[in-house]
Amino acid sequence: MKKSTQKQREQLMRLLKEDKLGARSIDMIKPSDAKEWALRMKDKGFSYNTINNHKRSLKASFYIAIQDDCVRKNPFDFKLSEVLENDTKEKVALTEEQEQALLSFIKTDNVYHKYYDDVLILLKTGLRISELCGLT
Repeated sequence: MKKSTQKQREQLMRLLKEDKLGARSIDMIKPSDAKEWALRMKDKGFSYNTINNHKRSLKASFYIAIQDDCVRKNPFDFKLSEVLENDTKEKVALTEEQEQALLSFIKTDNVYHKYYDDVLILLKTGLRISELCGLT
């Protein structure tokens, strides 16, 4: 399991302990409870994507509970977009001019010139920085 996945699950466990949903018996959680949980998460300042990732983990956990005959239905089997507005901002790629300006700056800057090759690779391949560094 990736370290980031482990961290996400640990965060979810902490959040559930602090939330009234975490105090409920698994067989007593209804879809309305799951949707209210999502709203509380949004009120606490969590992003749509973070809430959706946590919801996905809970949905998977409830599918295991269904297989183990602990519950009959999955209360997290709903589209989050039906409960919360997806306010995620779309990522916009640099224009060719912006890319050239960035590379020109990096190439001539006393501090950043040592990162020119790395930035060039990132721009031309679409790799994430962690992938370039070999972290994932």
